[in-house]
Amino acid sequence: MNNFFRYTQVALGVCLLPGLVMAQEQALDEITVTATKREESALDIPISLSAISGQRLDEYNITDLNDLGSVVPNFSTGYQISTTNVTIRGLGSGNERSFEQAVTMFIDGQYMPRSRQYAASFTDVERIEVLRGPQSVLQGLNATAGAVSLITRRNNPGDAFEADLSADYETEFGGTGLSLGVGGSVSDSVGLRLALRYEDRDGYFENTFTGQDEEDSESLVGRLTAVIATSDASSLTLKYERSDNTLNGNFGEAYGLFASALEPDDGELNWKRSADAALIDPWDVNFRSSPGWDVVSDNYLATYEHEFSGSTLTAVAGYSTFEMDMALDFDEVALSILDGSLREEYDQTSLEVRLASTGDRTFDYIFGVYYHDAENFQEQPSQFGSDALGGTPILLDASSLNTLDSELWSVFGQFDWNIGDNLSLYVGARFSSEDKDLVRADECQVVTLDDTLGLPPGTSLDPAALSLDILCTGTNLPAGGVTPGRSSENFMPEAGLQFSLSDNSMLYGKVTGSAKSGGFAFAGNVRLQDIEYDDESVVSVEAGWKSRFADGTAELNIAVFRSEFDDLQVNSFVFEDVGGVQTTVPVVRNAAKAISQGVELDGRWAAADWLTIGAAVAFLDAEFDEFSEAPCNTTNNPGTGVCDLTGSPLPFAADTSGNVYADLDIPVGSALRIVGGVDVGFSDAFFTEGTLEPDAEQSSWTRVSARLGIAGADNRWSIMAIGRNLTDETVLTGTQPLGQWLGGYIDPPRTLSIQGTLRFGD
Repeated sequence: MNNFFRYTQVALGVCLLPGLVMAQEQALDEITVTATKREESALDIPISLSAISGQRLDEYNITDLNDLGSVVPNFSTGYQISTTNVTIRGLGSGNERSFEQAVTMFIDGQYMPRSRQYAASFTDVERIEVLRGPQSVLQGLNATAGAVSLITRRNNPGDAFEADLSADYETEFGGTGLSLGVGGSVSDSVGLRLALRYEDRDGYFENTFTGQDEEDSESLVGRLTAVIATSDASSLTLKYERSDNTLNGNFGEAYGLFASALEPDDGELNWKRSADAALIDPWDVNFRSSPGWDVVSDNYLATYEHEFSGSTLTAVAGYSTFEMDMALDFDEVALSILDGSLREEYDQTSLEVRLASTGDRTFDYIFGVYYHDAENFQEQPSQFGSDALGGTPILLDASSLNTLDSELWSVFGQFDWNIGDNLSLYVGARFSSEDKDLVRADECQVVTLDDTLGLPPGTSLDPAALSLDILCTGTNLPAGGVTPGRSSENFMPEAGLQFSLSDNSMLYGKVTGSAKSGGFAFAGNVRLQDIEYDDESVVSVEAGWKSRFADGTAELNIAVFRSEFDDLQVNSFVFEDVGGVQTTVPVVRNAAKAISQGVELDGRWAAADWLTIGAAVAFLDAEFDEFSEAPCNTTNNPGTGVCDLTGSPLPFAADTSGNVYADLDIPVGSALRIVGGVDVGFSDAFFTEGTLEPDAEQSSWTRVSARLGIAGADNRWSIMAIGRNLTDETVLTGTQPLGQWLGGYIDPPRTLSIQGTLRFGD
């Protein structure tokens, strides 16, 4: 806690210091973003956002969404068993495979609702924009918590040839990464760019049962982008991207509660586990022969733009598909309790057409229509071993099969009235309609250890074995499964006012309504009454100040917000007696009400030609405003299975989080530069699962990343040493209750890398 207060004071000091110093010679670079579907300065738009350049991603070797959480305040990510959990201001979608992300992801304008669609490493990225708070009009596809927009690099017609080649080696655990970005004009009307990224990383988890290191990974990402000038006023951009990712080993580790009884020499979070690598699978139904995952994805995108009469017509057509195979020792200990597997297949076709004015008129506008059609298939075999059944020499295979068809269409529009030189007003709205149809069937079979299907007549079973049929029918599904359908219609308005105090300072205020469609839970043994969940909605009020001063060398942004959620979609896991067998049961439902409110500050200061200092800090108060029928954890269960979490904090909602950083670039003679930087991220404590299990609370943490190296004066080469999580902090990104113990998913330990980069071209 002392670290938290110390770094908070430092962050505030850095944010406020520029107003007290003399102007320097070096002005800050202007950050241009496309959050409003137009290219604008980040200082000119009424949104609380963080923009991270591709250069900064490269400098700190930030290669995926999980790493991004360490440099963006009020934003957290974490890989879990079935999804990537992304939260902004304490709100996200949780660990339920059917949820669309409440933090919406766009890649080059293509909507990506499934977390596996962006499992690939960051490759040749121009910038990432993190939009905090509910989005409605322009990014408002299920974006009740916020949005992330990733923009990749491309070469336009007329660009000169350029190439970037980078290689890195991680020294603590072993592993290499290779990146290539090459592009330029092949004719007066065509620009091409090819990007490749290959990684081969050794594992940083020690399996004390097998004696092997786990979570070694291999990935290959390739992307080809063509920009074609079809006329003087129009262009067509075509992009194809493929990624192939493999991770070997289990996920997470056992800790908390009575984990030490199962792992006498461990039972705590320390990048060690004792999971059995031999899966329970006499039926050969798992999709892998050993724990791990394989994800293969393909994305196709075509963007057409035509300028005429002061307006731009844009059409974005996309097709996205992926397939994931996963298997794991779910209990994470060296006992035959529960193994699981998952196959997910997803196909999505989308089209957006919009018309926008240039943004420099008295009356500006943007309006459009969006449509997508998607199919999501998931099959989840699970195997209960003899240790789950009191030593009974019986195995149980329980599988769930889900196929969800989704059709979504949406219309949106926004009108801006630039009343004068200093004042503008905007109003807008989006209407969305989505139909979802589910086909679900559950399968179950009991097998003796000699692989005999079924049980012979007269077999004597103990009570645990007799309860197998209850486990098999735990969802209460009728014979033949279920085929429910549902429709969602949501109207999401937004209105705002913007006042320019000067050319470099402005105030804004806005009111936003947003919503996220309901759906059907995919969890294997979810109860029938919990399968369907409703839409969630939010109304948010935000006010802010954005400014640049001291001759352009200093920048300070402040946002104050309050968001009120109704029917918040939540999921959690509880440990219940099902027919005499203690088992983990997923609970998916809508919380009655939740509130997220707080203050965000961020600033930068070019302290000298060779030094830039920055900081960001977020103060957050996020809690359940009304949740009287919440699931219980192991400490607060009154015996009814229902608990009141009203007034309790939301998961992943740290009271305070932020980062402080400094970047230096010092010339040494006429040919060399010393380059480096340090980034200190910090967070207060937060819970990591839905029932607020006390042992699942992540304590406050401070993580330090740094880089130091040399580069050519012409920036054509560099050699860098990069350290991440130098404080070796253990940070939970999610928790899965497993009865008498917890399964925890944690960020990587300290890593040290050597990186070399070569650049060619003009």
